Amino acid sequence: MTREFLYRFPSAYLWIGISGASLIWGSYNKEMSVVSFFYYGLGNGATWSMLEYGFHRYSLHTILYELHHKLHHSHWTRMTSMFTPQSLVISVAAFYYYLLLRTLGSRFATYSFIFLPLYYLLFEYVHLMSHSHKPKHPCLENIQYYHRLHHIYPSLHYGITTPLYDWVFGTLHPDIPFDRRDVVWALFPMLWFIRALPLNKRKNRVHLD
Repeated sequence: MTREFLYRFPSAYLWIGISGASLIWGSYNKEMSVVSFFYYGLGNGATWSMLEYGFHRYSLHTILYELHHKLHHSHWTRMTSMFTPQSLVISVAAFYYYLLLRTLGSRFATYSFIFLPLYYLLFEYVHLMSHSHKPKHPCLENIQYYHRLHHIYPSLHYGITTPLYDWVFGTLHPDIPFDRRDVVWALFPMLWFIRALPLNKRKNRVHLD
């Protein structure tokens, strides 16, 4: 799967490079402890969860829907519209870096861009997997089932790696078992799907066929 991802999405090398350069620059110019590295990783994971939802709902399903995303919804396995347009992602990332730089300083901006490119790659990787493979692990089955519901009900499930903001903003399918006890797990990408019971094997599951 990883080899296929890198083949179909060569821009992955760019984002890996940005992450690596940020790590080297941050390590060389600043004192980065293991503790601060850990907390930046968690903090940026929680931030990414919010960015992922907002970008999908308010960009891909509004101004970019007719230009790009509608084709993706029309063809479940079509690779030409599987990945987010890189010109847009680069523009948004550059603006976000500038915003962090101006408001929180170079250290925060640099440390954040160790992790945010990797979370973005996780998003694209998981999205590809949810479309093109029959997963064997319960966590991956959960993700595919969850995202498949978005293609059946396009106004629901804008999250890919967490259902948190779908729950917060009322775009969660009513049959998905989520309550306040799940919030801490769902703050960070993937954790809720790892913890959740298999969604596609529940008695009240939505039938996709």
